[in-house]
Amino acid sequence: MRKESLSSKIEKLIKKHHVKTFGKLVEELETESIAITLIVLSLPSALPIPATGYSTFFGVIFVTIALSQLFNKKLSFINNKKIDKGFYKLLITKGIKFLRFLEKFTKPRMSFLFKSRLFVKLIWIIILLCGLSMILPIPFTNTAPAFSILIIALSLIEKDGLIAILGILSSIIALIISITVIILFITLGYHGIIMFKQMLFSVLK
Repeated sequence: MRKESLSSKIEKLIKKHHVKTFGKLVEELETESIAITLIVLSLPSALPIPATGYSTFFGVIFVTIALSQLFNKKLSFINNKKIDKGFYKLLITKGIKFLRFLEKFTKPRMSFLFKSRLFVKLIWIIILLCGLSMILPIPFTNTAPAFSILIIALSLIEKDGLIAILGILSSIIALIISITVIILFITLGYHGIIMFKQMLFSVLK
């Protein structure tokens, strides 16, 4: 029998309407709780059209989770955090579809990488840096880092070493973008953000 996908499990739980906190949502999913927390919280900001207001708060959570994993500290503060209706709506209308699309590319492979303490530590350092980027209320410092966290979290669930490597590479690109935007913002203000936007659109054309 084929294992039920994570997106299907989340969708069913959302439609039940009885899961009111992040802790309860993770508990109901009955799998690797930290990785699922990362997936659920990164989805809104990782969407191509992210919802405003989530990235900074979730960035703080990602930093806290990464630090707890790096220094072997238990994490419990997020368990009682209530899930608002806007978050649920975003997961239902956009997040589940996006997650289902990404799941098509993940499967167990190169799982030996996750047995390396150095590799796992690198993953958490990457998540820490991406979380720090998301905290900043500056355009172009949220979506790409959140997407990288989402990809890495999926690799943790599936033990997919190849996807983990792709997630690390995407995070490097995301952090380069964030650093560039921050430098432009510090030196030129919002004019620097506009200039970066114009440069980005010209490259994508």
